[in-house]
Amino acid sequence: MDIDKLKEALELHAAYLDDHTTGVKADLRGAAMSDATGQHLLPQRYDGYQFFLVQKYDETWFIRAGCRAFTIPEYREHVKTYSDETKARETTRILDFAQSILDDKK
Repeated sequence: MDIDKLKEALELHAAYLDDHTTGVKADLRGAAMSDATGQHLLPQRYDGYQFFLVQKYDETWFIRAGCRAFTIPEYREHVKTYSDETKARETTRILDFAQSILDDKK
């Protein structure tokens, strides 16, 4: 996926997240992740979001899901905004799994 297509996909996905009628859920298969040095495939949430645990060149780890990219603590804060309790519980379990991977690396 070239940078222009990626930019368009993320803009459409941002509109989707804001419930705009023009929004489209992003399909980021094939997206460039040039800043990643390590990556773990995490579970896919029930609504289709695929989660990844990604390490950047500066050795920081973050969660990438859809167009979101947060550290685990930042993502936990984001989950507090969910009104869907099932989504919140499932996302928390995915974050717990990601944290266990990092704990095993210590």
